Amino acid sequence: MGRSVSSVRRSGSRVRVAALRNARLAASEMGARPLAGAAAAGFYETRGKRIFDVVLGLILLVLVLPVMAAVVLAVAATSRGPVLYRSERLGRDGRRFSMWKFRSMVRDADAVMERWVETHPELASGYKTNYKLKSDPRITPLGRFLRRSSLDELPQFWNVVRGDMSLVGPRPYLPTLPPDADLASLICGVRPAITGPFQVGGRNTMAPTRRMALDAEYAACVTFAGDIRYLARTLRPLLRLDGD
Repeated sequence: MGRSVSSVRRSGSRVRVAALRNARLAASEMGARPLAGAAAAGFYETRGKRIFDVVLGLILLVLVLPVMAAVVLAVAATSRGPVLYRSERLGRDGRRFSMWKFRSMVRDADAVMERWVETHPELASGYKTNYKLKSDPRITPLGRFLRRSSLDELPQFWNVVRGDMSLVGPRPYLPTLPPDADLASLICGVRPAITGPFQVGGRNTMAPTRRMALDAEYAACVTFAGDIRYLARTLRPLLRLDGD
């Protein structure tokens, strides 16, 4: 069912042109609101966005350093294991990179999940579809707060400064994508990001197909005004502790 990185990289310009048209159609059918702006890549998309990411990313990284230090101490004091968690994700043009988060799970999370699947077979199929559980047995008490507040994602500001990620865009996907060549090609044409359509559109309840449609719609039309709107809209779920 998954889509390999190599097949994403082989998608050519004709696929990207078709993807632009299909992304708009899919997003429209699923109720997405198209972002304003021209389809052609302009200065912001080609250069300005990266400048914006580096400048604002560095400022935010410095501002959150005291909070990050507090989280480091809290994670180290409340559970055994490393403070940081590294997850391999798909980056721009299908390149893989290490996305960093504060660890929110127990150290033997894989073993805990295997035992849970064996004892809850009726719920296992839902987890395999969207990789989410309402009461995930792997998450520590502190980890639940870190996820709800999105504090676990603060190390990703370093990913932004490094160039692996952007401040705004599609959230990073796992190394496999659902089998929609056009949308996958378009999504992999931009850097994954800390916030974006998935983050502000109800990430706890959004279906994977709708997520891909919204992410592809964003990738098809990247604008400075659109990024500012997404950053502003991110404040609401953060203040409501509406993370995952």
